[in-house]
Amino acid sequence: MTFLNEMNETYFDGGLSPEVLGLMDSINAERPEVQAWVDRMCRQMRRQRFGARDFNQFKAWVIGALLSKILPGAWGGAVPPITAEGRHALIDDYQEKNQWRRLGAGDRFLDLGCGFPPTTTIDSGHRFPDVQITGADPSFGHYLVREESGDYACFDASGELLYFQGDMADAERWEALYADPEATRRRFGDRLTSMLPRLGGDMRGFASVERDGVTLSRNPVLEFATDNLSFTQRGIGSDGLGTFEMARCFNVLCYFDRTFRDHTLEWIPSVLEEGGLFLAGMDWTRTRHARMAVYQKEDGRMVPREFAFGLENIRPIELVTWFALHDDDYDLAALAATVAVIRAEEAFTRDFDGRMDELMGELGYCARGEDGYLGTIEESKMTSELIDSASEIVGRALEEEGYAERAAEILRSAGHDAWVNCVGHVAVDPATLDLTVQEGR
Repeated sequence: MTFLNEMNETYFDGGLSPEVLGLMDSINAERPEVQAWVDRMCRQMRRQRFGARDFNQFKAWVIGALLSKILPGAWGGAVPPITAEGRHALIDDYQEKNQWRRLGAGDRFLDLGCGFPPTTTIDSGHRFPDVQITGADPSFGHYLVREESGDYACFDASGELLYFQGDMADAERWEALYADPEATRRRFGDRLTSMLPRLGGDMRGFASVERDGVTLSRNPVLEFATDNLSFTQRGIGSDGLGTFEMARCFNVLCYFDRTFRDHTLEWIPSVLEEGGLFLAGMDWTRTRHARMAVYQKEDGRMVPREFAFGLENIRPIELVTWFALHDDDYDLAALAATVAVIRAEEAFTRDFDGRMDELMGELGYCARGEDGYLGTIEESKMTSELIDSASEIVGRALEEEGYAERAAEILRSAGHDAWVNCVGHVAVDPATLDLTVQEGR
């Protein structure tokens, strides 16, 4: 039995459509890291009461065509510094409005693992002009080669390629970029070699040259420094960062196991003032499919305050909801524990899924067919703009129609301390969550 057939029987009672299985067929021959990721996702889908008919074809295509190219194995084991402008917009809102400790004028804020280009840190700098913000990431490169298309690659000081990346909103371009990774590496490497002699100036400062639409920069992150925005090539566990009133770490801990997360929570008090907040989680473009744990420093240790998630996670149309590299991922377990309770309420789930089907049908995004299965994106509407905005459109409509409060009420009825937080996410007191079953312990 193939890997996919076994997964289909185990988690979907053999019900996945031939179309979905065909789009994911390449996974049968993929490396263990990729198969383990797919198995983990399907296991979570089963726990959260998703059936075979809820597996849309676009998601299957992404798994078959792109998944193996964006997991750490494709990056030599490194955490890919994937980021996007506006990604943490709602997280910035939370930082300003939350009930625990708000970010305000004169505060210091640390953005751990901000990625490159540090667009989310820059966004925060614009949002909080009176806050001193430090973007920290150990993967900042010494050289940057950017092509006219927007694709780019970062290199260390010796000219060794660290990673390359495309526009996250353009799935076709990502597929082309990773179709032959070695050829892409050579192309970027050749560009660096040919343009490097033209790059003079101070080796410690920012410098840039351009030729035929291609730009080569040295110390590229320094280009983004401002009066309230600085950057450092440090990460979790580093010394010398200083102390801050608030810190966040998004789309990083999902790559590591629970032991690493525990070490992070042991270390983070050393860079926080008493009463300071630490936000850790995962999200996608426009802060959709978000999940977040909030901790506050109290008497020198980190106290869990809330676990929160966006409505899109109740029936995701993308992969981000299940993105994690380890079975003991805290956020994934917490999400499974809450969504499973919500989806067990049959009247709510029937209403929620029906409304989602209506919205997706209006968008032409993986609409449900007459056979009851979710489809793919209509060819005439297959644009990067739709892919980028569909979850936001659906999520905003569901929020406006009161589904978040209904979901929180279901959790309260099940014995959880739950509410809708300041950015419209369903939130729960972590102390009321039992994660032992979801983690398989």
